[in-house]
Amino acid sequence: MEEHELIYDWNARGLPTPAIRIVDLDDETLRDGLQSASASDPSDEDKIELVHLMVELGILSADIGLPGANARAFASARAIALEIAGHHLPIKANCAARTVPRDIAPIVDVSQAAGIPIEASLFIGSSPIRRLVEKWDVDVMVKRVEESVTFAVERNLPVMFVTEDTTRADPDVLRTLY
Repeated sequence: MEEHELIYDWNARGLPTPAIRIVDLDDETLRDGLQSASASDPSDEDKIELVHLMVELGILSADIGLPGANARAFASARAIALEIAGHHLPIKANCAARTVPRDIAPIVDVSQAAGIPIEASLFIGSSPIRRLVEKWDVDVMVKRVEESVTFAVERNLPVMFVTEDTTRADPDVLRTLY
């Protein structure tokens, strides 16, 4: 592949000026914020304290983890969801998951345990680099997205679809995926 086929350069294209609108914040501290090589995984008590601080700041929603990653991640997401439900905190929870049902099923379990809706933030890499590494073509990606969104919706989870590596993705691929 040629370099220009692996990286879509958004800067080489003119982008429209966005309209001014209200912005809601979704705090990623408890998920993406823990992905640094030097970050440590805080205790559930510390994570719960962070959720209370998010509420004080007026944050409307928070990613409370990727419960499909391992037992510890599941237990943390469950503890945080139970805290949100038990204290009627005015913050919406969401959990990350790859676009595979085995990642989504633990979100269903956490949501049911806490008795609150938890949005499934389903993600898939979208750049040509990621497609090359994973050996995906766009049809395979579309199938994964359709299957995972259907799986989540059939289990009454609200869904947020997310593309990773989006700044290097071709807009036509993004349109197809969305």
